[in-house]
Amino acid sequence: MGCSVWAVGNYAGWGDRFSAVGTRLVAEVGVEGFDVLDVATGHGPTAIAAARAGGRVTGLDITPELLAIARRRAHEAGVRVDWVEADMTAMPFPDRSFDRVLSTFGAMAAPDHRGMATELVRLCRPGGVIASTAWSLDSVYSKIGGIVGGLLAGDDEDDAEPGPMPTDWADPDAVRSIFAGLPVTVETVARTVTVRWPSIEALIDVLPEFGPLAGAVEALRAAGTWDAARTALAEMLAAESSSSTELVAEVPYAVTIATR
Repeated sequence: MGCSVWAVGNYAGWGDRFSAVGTRLVAEVGVEGFDVLDVATGHGPTAIAAARAGGRVTGLDITPELLAIARRRAHEAGVRVDWVEADMTAMPFPDRSFDRVLSTFGAMAAPDHRGMATELVRLCRPGGVIASTAWSLDSVYSKIGGIVGGLLAGDDEDDAEPGPMPTDWADPDAVRSIFAGLPVTVETVARTVTVRWPSIEALIDVLPEFGPLAGAVEALRAAGTWDAARTALAEMLAAESSSSTELVAEVPYAVTIATR
């Protein structure tokens, strides 16, 4: 996806609802005194958490609008992070530059999974750790994409050739294949994060302004099927929510730890 996609709407507000994932990841791998890279840092929650925990942190992202938010938030938090605008699939750092290479819901979006894994390993020092997170196939966020994408594809959906999916990074077998032959030991662990919205409608209402889905929603509106999508989304979210007054969902994701 191009950088302009992630600049659409309020991605920071979207991502803040699951920023606890990055904080937990930082605590799990330990960053104090280490050189840390946060890949596809977005608005910076994981990078800032790593800096607070004592890491020497670099946050990389392709979207300047999100990096501007990250810079402001780091300043407000009183932490130092070096921010770099670049494509995560070809990062401008020498081999073995970092002790910890992190990515929360970022690396999973790379079009070439094997190439992305190779790049992450390239940047990690021997004895270091690569840690990434990805939404599971049965997560609310994956289901949203499935409903929108399914209606958009229509009758052509069954004819589409299956390609790499972001959720592959949450599948232990797929992850082993992605990293196969690379000089790392890989473990994938299932987790959940509690995500809250004021209501089901509040989440659905922001989808037209959520970068990765904005174009799809516009196409559904043009085709006259957005109302059907809203109904299907509301039914799915109601089934996922543990509250009848707000949207409270336990969202499954996976953590992959690759030790160099």
